[in-house]
Amino acid sequence: MARLFASMGDVEAAVESLKQALNTGFSDIEAIRREPDFDPIRKDERFQTFMKTAALLTRR
Repeated sequence: MARLFASMGDVEAAVESLKQALNTGFSDIEAIRREPDFDPIRKDERFQTFMKTAALLTRR
């Protein structure tokens, strides 16, 4: 769902969906970095903040 929201430019919904994915065990942050569907929201501060936080949370 996050990819769909991101491709539509809906940063809030995309980030919320990504947070839910992390909470249920998703940990492939590199896949998000490579996925072109996230290109429309990459420069948004909310997405960048999420990516920084997610990278820290998944490094164990």
